[in-house]
Amino acid sequence: MRKSSVRQKSTGDIINSMNQKEGKYVKALLLVDGEDNIVDSFDIDVFPDLNKNLIYLCDYFHDLHAAYRWGICDGR
Repeated sequence: MRKSSVRQKSTGDIINSMNQKEGKYVKALLLVDGEDNIVDSFDIDVFPDLNKNLIYLCDYFHDLHAAYRWGICDGR
């Protein structure tokens, strides 16, 4: 699961960011009324740096566990 941040942003700004990011997806949340008119819009920004660092830490602890297991238990 990725950690996300939801920020209120104008619909025009969201459309502009969709046009600027070639080849990348833009996550947005649109709040509509009963007649499907956009009432409010929010930009959903995934924290790529946090995700990258968590993957690094996960790999580090996996490797550390393997090293201890090999050194203490002869790999068993």
